[in-house]
Amino acid sequence: LVLAFSLFICFNTTAQETKLTQNVLTATILEPGISYEASLSNKFTAKFRAGLNGYLETSTSAANVNQIKLTPYPFIGAGARHYYGFDERNKKGKNTLRNSANYIGISALYGLVNSKTDFGSGTTTTTTTQIYNVGFVWGLQRNYRNRFSLDLNIGPSFTDLLVNGNLGFTSEFTIGIWLGKKTEEGNK
Repeated sequence: LVLAFSLFICFNTTAQETKLTQNVLTATILEPGISYEASLSNKFTAKFRAGLNGYLETSTSAANVNQIKLTPYPFIGAGARHYYGFDERNKKGKNTLRNSANYIGISALYGLVNSKTDFGSGTTTTTTTQIYNVGFVWGLQRNYRNRFSLDLNIGPSFTDLLVNGNLGFTSEFTIGIWLGKKTEEGNK
């Protein structure tokens, strides 16, 4: 509902402006995966991504030994972004191509973690845990001419507040390369 409302406002307020955002396909190395950001209007995009993330868990074994495990898990994510500051960045001669600007938005993530628990007597149990998170984010994205891509965002989480009653955070930090053709104007 919030996403639909945001799309409606965005399309109505930017219909007469020049389109500044672009479609961007990115392969990420830190948080391995792939993402596609679709330009919907002048300063508004939808981002879709899939890849591998890590789930950190601690446990105590039957022998009272503390254990820490990092379990990789597949995820899918989606989000809506409103970019701002294109004019200021252009005036300063900074790159704004491939959505290189700051943004505010909504981010959602869903994944499944399979974890094994060892009970010490040779008995293990496999548990599947659903990971999901939705929240508002503030972020910055930079895509450079050498194809280096950086995306960082952070914000409060709806999911923790609604499900657990706790204020939580959602965040993303990815490093990768943008894919596609370089153009003359795209070599900033």
